[in-house]
Amino acid sequence: MDDKLNSSFVNAANALSALFKESQNQVEESYQRGKADFYQEVLKWMLDSHNGDIRYVTVENLMEFVNNCLSQPRSISQEIPIEYPLKKFKPSRN
Repeated sequence: MDDKLNSSFVNAANALSALFKESQNQVEESYQRGKADFYQEVLKWMLDSHNGDIRYVTVENLMEFVNNCLSQPRSISQEIPIEYPLKKFKPSRN
């Protein structure tokens, strides 16, 4: 009985460890993706607002743009269309 309980505990601990590692990888991946998206957005703004010549972007204008972006965060639902795997699932209302 103790061996079975010990084995179950070891399996649960390993599964939890794997889940934690996967979540950490997802966090890092999301961070990198967000950073790359933001860099692209800043570059696009710089090119669009100064007719393709980024030499004339002032620090003040750049900081104003960055601060505006940071003060108005976008929600995930605005960025990524979500598809639910259980399309027929309807939550019960209690």
